[in-house]
Amino acid sequence: MLHTEEIDFVLHHVESTLTDEEDAKVADAMATFWMNFLRFRDPNGDPTESSPSSVWPKYTMKQDQVLAIRNADDLKVVQKLKFDECEFFMDFTKKSLEEDFN
Repeated sequence: MLHTEEIDFVLHHVESTLTDEEDAKVADAMATFWMNFLRFRDPNGDPTESSPSSVWPKYTMKQDQVLAIRNADDLKVVQKLKFDECEFFMDFTKKSLEEDFN
């Protein structure tokens, strides 16, 4: 999925992009996570209620955990997702900042 393609899932633009029932299920999950975040500041829902579906971890650089959504039935917390691909940009940014401020 390309950057910004997730917006069709969040906004339920199913006619334009989503191709099958599985896409519609992912769109439901994404819309729920986003609405929970807007309402509770937590994509997992109301933090005062225990929820077995709480799967989206709070991000910290130390743990570097994110939610990988492969399909509606495959939501997994993963660590260092695409770390190698991102490492180049992290090094580049650090070097650029060092050059700018030296």
